[in-house]
Amino acid sequence: MKILAKKYKYKKYYLYMGNKRGSHVGMILSFVIFITFIVFLYTIIRPVINVEGDKRTTLGYIEVEIIKNVSANFTSTSVQINESFNPAENCVTFQNFFLSHQLIPPYIKIKNENGILEEGKSSFTNLRIERTNPEDTFFKIYHSPEFPILEEANNCTMIYEGEYQQSLIKIDKYIFIENVEILKDYYETNYEELKEEFKISPGDEFWFSFTESSGTEIKPEQEIVSTNVYADEIPVQYIDENINIQSGFINIKVW
Repeated sequence: MKILAKKYKYKKYYLYMGNKRGSHVGMILSFVIFITFIVFLYTIIRPVINVEGDKRTTLGYIEVEIIKNVSANFTSTSVQINESFNPAENCVTFQNFFLSHQLIPPYIKIKNENGILEEGKSSFTNLRIERTNPEDTFFKIYHSPEFPILEEANNCTMIYEGEYQQSLIKIDKYIFIENVEILKDYYETNYEELKEEFKISPGDEFWFSFTESSGTEIKPEQEIVSTNVYADEIPVQYIDENINIQSGFINIKVW
């Protein structure tokens, strides 16, 4: 009886060990199948991931190029006539204004304290302003290479240095709405040349639009034929036709 019991015990042990080895083989086989599936899936979706990554990179690059091409330096300062030296005439000349602002050539526009544009002219190193109201003593002076050069004119009533105060110069960079219009026209008439200037790959296409604060949209006419379009919208600040700083959006699409 003991011998039979011992044989039966060994038989159960070997049976158990055989089942254990079988379960290990099953686990290994399942793991191999799983890894094979993952590799297969990765092989299928990898080209899609690469394409999406490339398009996103191109999208970011074009954003930089567009903003760079429609932006320019925008310098602002102000002058304040001392009340005791304010003449009654509409035409006044600020002595040596351009000399004291060496970074500001006469590409300027002028506003009075009410935000109304005033006519300005240059006379050598002097700035001449045709005031709409002779009681106005404060003026904002804006400079940008995007502005037309001032006409030259003779001096009128002179406001000498010391009779007016100048604020510090502030230099920023903004988008100019006129430059957006120019880029839009260039896109419509010379699209391939524009792609070359932006160094965009032949297989990539792009489109853009600019939305002003009023909701007005500046955009070139272009039919987007691809269904795989990657887009981004960037908030920006720009200078409008009346020299006001406004908020808008640039929308860019790449396919």
